[in-house]
Amino acid sequence: MEELVNIGNQQFYYSAIDQVVDKCSQKERCAIIVDELHLDELLAKGEPIIGKCVNQIIVISDSVNKALKHLEDKNVLLLAACNLQEAIRFAILGEELNKHIICILKEEKDELKSIVELIVV
Repeated sequence: MEELVNIGNQQFYYSAIDQVVDKCSQKERCAIIVDELHLDELLAKGEPIIGKCVNQIIVISDSVNKALKHLEDKNVLLLAACNLQEAIRFAILGEELNKHIICILKEEKDELKSIVELIVV
């Protein structure tokens, strides 16, 4: 996991799914922003941390229906965002819920960092 930007009381990270399970379990109050194409892998590999240290998942997709069946017994807030900018705004608005925002995306980390910085300005 790579630190990207600190906004207020939130730290944004760029990560691969394999790194999330190890690193996220060491942090409290995490949110994950994930592209729909990575969702199945996240739900399979991240099962031990979802609902524990991960309390919010923001899926970049038209719908969260695909994830609902996997999260029925988990204590997690699930949101759908139509694009990365909206997902970042949701994460920032959830400042009271999450201290760490972990992004698992198709975009490169430099692109993500520039988008986050533009939204904050």
